[in-house]
Formats: sequence, C-alpha cells, structure tokens
Amino acid sequence: MSSGRLLIIDDDPAVLSALPETLRLWMPGSVVDLCGSARLALDRIEKTDYDAIISDIRMPGMDGLTLLERIKSCRPNTPVLLVTGYGDQTLATQALRGGAFDYILKPIDRDYFLSSLGRALHLRHLTLQAEERQRAEAALRESQQSLHTLVETVPCLLVITDREGHVLLFNRHAEELTGYTRDEALGKPITDLLIPPAWIETVKLQFNHPAPGTPHQTPWRTKDGEECLIEWRCAPITWQNNTDGCMLGVGIDITERRRSEEKIMALHSELDDQVRAYGTVVQNLEASKAQLQEKIADLEMFQDVVVGRELKMIALEKQVATLERELETLKIGRPHA
Repeated sequence: MSSGRLLIIDDDPAVLSALPETLRLWMPGSVVDLCGSARLALDRIEKTDYDAIISDIRMPGMDGLTLLERIKSCRPNTPVLLVTGYGDQTLATQALRGGAFDYILKPIDRDYFLSSLGRALHLRHLTLQAEERQRAEAALRESQQSLHTLVETVPCLLVITDREGHVLLFNRHAEELTGYTRDEALGKPITDLLIPPAWIETVKLQFNHPAPGTPHQTPWRTKDGEECLIEWRCAPITWQNNTDGCMLGVGIDITERRRSEEKIMALHSELDDQVRAYGTVVQNLEASKAQLQEKIADLEMFQDVVVGRELKMIALEKQVATLERELETLKIGRPHA
C-alpha cells in the first residue's frame, strides 16, 4: 500500500491517537503529523507539501469546509479526506463539490478508510509524476530551443554527419558559406556534396579514423563551384538516437587567412630578395669607397710631389732673379772699355 507524509486534523484527542496507530500499522513508512485545530494546520500546510490531509468537518473556530477552501487555494493538488458523522450527508456533498477527494463517515470503517486513503496517495503520486514529466518536458523544450539558438547563431560552421558521412545537421552559417540550403544538404553524403574529388579519399579516411580535438584543414566546394578552405575540429557524439554514432564538426573558414598568409610569405620573400640586393649594393659601395680612398691617397701624394716641385721652382726663380740683379749691378759698376 502506498505511503507518504500525512496530516491529521481533529479536535478530538481520541481520533488523534487512534488514526496514527492504524496508519503506522497498515501503511508502514508513512510519516504522520497531528494538529488539533484548523488554524494551526494552515500554518503547517503552507510550510509542508503533504501527500494527503485527513480532517474532521466539525471543528471549533474554523470548520472543515472552510479549511478545505483554504487548502485548495494554496495546495490545489493535495488530496483532502473529510471525516463526518452519519447525519452530515449535506456537509459531505458540499465537501465533494468543494474539491474533497472523499468523505469518511463516523464511526470510521478501517478498510474503507485505508482503501480511500490508498487511492488518494496513488492519485497524489500520479499527479507528482505528471508534474515532474511536465517539468522535464518543459526543460527539454527549453534545452532544445537553447540548442537551436546556439546552432543558428554560433559564428562558425556546425555540421553533424553519420558514420557514412550523410549530413544530419547543417547550420545557417554553413548555408551562407556554401550556398546550399538545409533541405538540399540534409541526408546527402558530404563527400558528394561538398568535397572536391581530390580530397574525397582523405575525408573518408578521417571519418574512419577520427582524431577528436585535433584540427585539420579540408577544402569545401560551394554550390557555385568555388573552393573554401575550412579548418575543422571534430568529435564523435550521439545524435537523435543514432546507435552507430555520429560526428560533430566545428569549422571556420580560413580561406582569407590562408590568402593573407600567402601574401605575407610572398612579401617576406620579396623583402629577403631586396635585402640581399641591398647587401650586394652595400658591398659594392664599400669596395668603391676603398678604391676611392686609395685614389684620394694617390692624389694627395701626387699633390705633395707637385707642390714640392713648385716650391723648388719658386725658390730657383728667386735665386735666378737674385743672380740677375747681382749681374746687373756688376755691369753697372764695371768701367767702360
């Protein structure tokens, strides 16, 4: 028989003593709380979500019908069994209309009471299971929506294929890059649709011997016939109950990056050629400088020689002039013959 956490509400101490013993005997495992008034019971009900509540209808301060209304406002899914006397058939009918699960007549028939309470607990458990399933389904829908949003907005290619390479998922970025719509891609072998012929065997080998997390580069052929270079990171996953396993590929288009790298390599090569050419020019300039310095040294030596000669000539001219003046003096002083 089902068990659970129960609350018994009655102002009669005899009932509060007898019912718990019956429940502990016939429903082992049940946790039974007791309360002597409806008002005190409401405080407990607000704090604890009981699996079932058993309450007397006729109680001072607040009767069972008013209590039932209050319970249904805060715990609508908790089954309530109301206990009433034989002369309270009208109250019993009102209780059922007010949402009570059942009413129990005094003196309480043990078998009927236990059977009714068992049905109430069973209903409670079914209700909890239904609520849990609804929460799980809501969480699943939210998770699926989050996954769909992620797949559609992530700024890279997301592609899932089965072990034979048939496309199972093709996100928006893959559509934009290749020009193929999702309907055109789904179910098609990726090697036939997107892989250039020269790369088909390589891609098949990658499917047969995947290296999870290791990047590899594969060209893709777009619908217009152009080729894009894609860098992939792949991992085996389970997708849509596919027992053979699937492959998730996350890729980025590195075509422009590769072109830029090739341009940079070409520029580096050109720069190296220019550096070598400039080196040759510098070496030639250094050699010309050495030759020029030798010529300058020769000119300086020649200049020294020429200047020395000119100085000697000037000195000789002075000596000649002096001799000529002396000769003239001698001529003037000599008597005429």
